Amino acid sequence: MRSSFAALVLPAALFSAACSSPVTPKGDIVSTSQAIQGGANTTEHPYAVGLSIGFQGICSGALIAPNLVLTARHCIANTGDAINCATSRFGSLTAGENGIYVTTSPTLAGAGRNFVRSSKIFAPSDSKVCGNDIALIVLSSNINNVPLVEPLLNTTRLITHASSFGRKYTAIGYGLTNATGSPEDSGTRRILQDIPVACVPGDTKSFLDCNKISGASSIITQTEFIGGDGTCQGDSGSTAYEQTEFTAGRRLSLGVLSRGSADGNNCVGAVYTRSDAWADLILQAATYAQQQGGYPKPAWLENPDRGTTPSPNPNPTPTTPTVDLGGECTSDAQCKTSVCAALTTEDPLVCSQTCDDANPCADGFTCQSGYCFAGTGGDVAPASTTSKGCSVAPLAASERRGSGGLLATLAALAGLVVARKRRRG
Repeated sequence: MRSSFAALVLPAALFSAACSSPVTPKGDIVSTSQAIQGGANTTEHPYAVGLSIGFQGICSGALIAPNLVLTARHCIANTGDAINCATSRFGSLTAGENGIYVTTSPTLAGAGRNFVRSSKIFAPSDSKVCGNDIALIVLSSNINNVPLVEPLLNTTRLITHASSFGRKYTAIGYGLTNATGSPEDSGTRRILQDIPVACVPGDTKSFLDCNKISGASSIITQTEFIGGDGTCQGDSGSTAYEQTEFTAGRRLSLGVLSRGSADGNNCVGAVYTRSDAWADLILQAATYAQQQGGYPKPAWLENPDRGTTPSPNPNPTPTTPTVDLGGECTSDAQCKTSVCAALTTEDPLVCSQTCDDANPCADGFTCQSGYCFAGTGGDVAPASTTSKGCSVAPLAASERRGSGGLLATLAALAGLVVARKRRRG
């Protein structure tokens, strides 16, 4: 989701409307990208920074320490033209370890921009693109007098069982405003609030478990989560700020934007790399950055396990399954079928069961996306789970309502493709 020097930089830009789009040079930078769709321009929130990759492309990020930026790895490392989650790998750094420039300016082109150069990069050792699309950039000097973002790291406050979290987040990025917008539309900081968290793999509390949605496992990994529509090409690397915390004036990062897709003019869906899944890497980078910067440790680095959410009960009382097929539930343990699932993000969780051509649903239920749900239309073929590739995309503006729901988002994300970045000239 890299973009021209006004949006997010991706070593490879997405063809999908919600992921990336071609951009022409602004000022002295070029690349591919888009901006938050439906968002509003903002001169506030300087911790949501813009990245210039060797003055060839643009991405977004978040300042989590005076000299440390959290972003997406594809913004700074080569990924190839067409990315497939099963086979694509990260290559060399796009502009080298010292060729990345970060600014807190609300625009990435024109006068008044002040950039701080990178000095060191931290990234996962695994070269697979999907699931490892996170990076930390240590800056050559501190950016002072700017509020900082806290990455969600607490081992007792993971997103997968964080009942204190809501189901929405805020996105702030420098991408385009739609999937087919003009390159001139990128490069401005924009904000969009109340974007829904569609699902999180393994979630047990606040969100729907992606693992219970047929097809999700082919387009995301266990270290990622799916968000709603709104982010576009150029928003790559931007943070998902937990909405409840953000409304209260606190900046908690659930993860960084990795990829998305498009449906015509609309940016569709968003896949984020979870910060809690990479706590050790973030702490390693933060420790190094703090030693280089000479500032007091941020509270989350001083005590990464701080927080108020109690640890899970080590000896929970066994639950006797009492809910029949079709009844509402909150966990697998309540269901006689041992499966608690939902068809879309708008629907309640109900006791279900897996299905396919060889294992049809009972009378009164239809097979939809590999699970049985109440209906009278007869069995339908499960949704395709084939992923065409992985690519970065911006966040979505609002929850997709009506027919399709999460399934429509999954279908769009399953066709993600990353396009070659465009260099100036």
